Amino acid sequence: MESEKESKKSFSRRDFIKTTSVGVGAAALSAMGPAAARAAGRPETWDRETDVVIVGCGGAGTTAAITAHDAGAEVIIVEKAPEGGGNSRVGGGQFTYSTSEKKDNAALYLYHLCNGTTPMDVCQAWAEEMVHNREWLEKIGVSCRAPSVLNGGDFKKIPGSDGIGTGMFNALAWYEAVEKQMKDRGIEILFDSPATELIQESSTKEILGVKVGLGKEERHIKARKGVVLCSGGFEYNEEMKQNYLRPGSIKFTGWVYNTGDGIKMAQAVGADLWHMNMIASALYTIVTPSSRMGWMYPEPKGSNFILVSKYGERFAREGGWFPHRSIMGYSQWDWRSDRKDSEYPCCPHYMIFDETTRLAGPIGNSNSSMLSGMGNTITPKRLGGTASEWGAKDGGWSPENLVEIEKGWIKKAESIGALAEAIGGEMAPDILVKTVARWNGFCDAGVDSDFGRTARTSMTPTGLGKIEKPPFYAVEIWPGGFSTCGGPRKNAKGQVMDVFGQPIKRLYEAGSMGHTCGQVYGVSGANYCECFVWGRISGRNVAGLTSWS
Repeated sequence: MESEKESKKSFSRRDFIKTTSVGVGAAALSAMGPAAARAAGRPETWDRETDVVIVGCGGAGTTAAITAHDAGAEVIIVEKAPEGGGNSRVGGGQFTYSTSEKKDNAALYLYHLCNGTTPMDVCQAWAEEMVHNREWLEKIGVSCRAPSVLNGGDFKKIPGSDGIGTGMFNALAWYEAVEKQMKDRGIEILFDSPATELIQESSTKEILGVKVGLGKEERHIKARKGVVLCSGGFEYNEEMKQNYLRPGSIKFTGWVYNTGDGIKMAQAVGADLWHMNMIASALYTIVTPSSRMGWMYPEPKGSNFILVSKYGERFAREGGWFPHRSIMGYSQWDWRSDRKDSEYPCCPHYMIFDETTRLAGPIGNSNSSMLSGMGNTITPKRLGGTASEWGAKDGGWSPENLVEIEKGWIKKAESIGALAEAIGGEMAPDILVKTVARWNGFCDAGVDSDFGRTARTSMTPTGLGKIEKPPFYAVEIWPGGFSTCGGPRKNAKGQVMDVFGQPIKRLYEAGSMGHTCGQVYGVSGANYCECFVWGRISGRNVAGLTSWS
């Protein structure tokens, strides 16, 4: 393997933010995604040439790029969006780690958590590499908190849970640090440049490079050593969501450019898929008409509220679901004979509250994922709407919910029956009136006899407050997710596997696309861990290959 190369190339922040001269809007970029992806044959000529092409400039792509560069490879990153960071830039900064003493326990925990859907050698590679997650963050200049005493996996009774720890860092600080690291190395990034096809040798089936869209033109980039797919999940591909997720109507709070492009490109060259039905849940979310991203963890600041199905009935203990597994709660099927559709009764559902809770504070978290961690360079317009369309000031939710009521995002009425009529659809006024009356009776008695809501639950620190002070309000709620986790199957080296269980030559992956976790998201901070662990594993391994020419 070559020694680390010293880059003397000048690379300004302006160059970093916009390497290409072609600007394409989000809708156009989505349309350019390889909805009917296919493998491209070797072109007559190559427009560009490098050792390693990284597809995606998020947490996984930047980690893989820095790692491959430091292992002696020349790297180009191609990124569909006008800016980098991906979900890692708008996430909460939780990451999973372990220790040298407990790494085998961590591998055992993951293996049992996945219920046999991830081989033990892959779990072991994951566990051994995540020992270095804190070291990695510190290396790139990000301070973090990772206690020496591990707090354990989410499922404490699964063998090996004590090998898991969860650390924290600031997502905005991470992106600023990684931006500087790539600038210092002179790593080239092509923004507004969606990868559309993998270029595959017809006889050997090895991956030779990537076809990239630049506006209406296409460019062929030769990868002498290989390609690493780091393009995220399919959170904003409605067709894929309907086919792979239940419920398919889930709404996401993350990067709107994640439309499953890398997954389809991998399929086109023979990749097998795994974990396609798994997501990192985010409890529930509000999606306004002017935005594509959902508000992360919307919650009332008062106690005078309940959640009801689209028929007007309570269906769960408010705040009672563990966020990362809340998707399980929505997988309810209503078998009543008068159903008008085949969806789930709580998709959407509604938060019903009164004037007391309206005055208590914003329903939408003012630190929503729309803007938190994004700094000043990513604008709401690039993510599907203007700041004023999203809320009151700079995309935030108004303090007393008045702007959202005026825009009609929150329905308002002087009585519960009239509120049901304002909601419309299958919301029956008589049922909603009975539901609220029943709830108020529980409040008088001091006991929620239906679902056991208490003075404090896991996500919503509220008690039993009567819904009695008019006006009354309702806001539409959807099951929420941070990211999908399915994608190409990988082995312990980060190689993408084909349908016959063999690695596809010179093709690697990292990040939430093809997540190691299967069955359930039961490791807090697992998404960042995927980026750092497999970014380093795949980056090292692809850089260590012999060039094909």
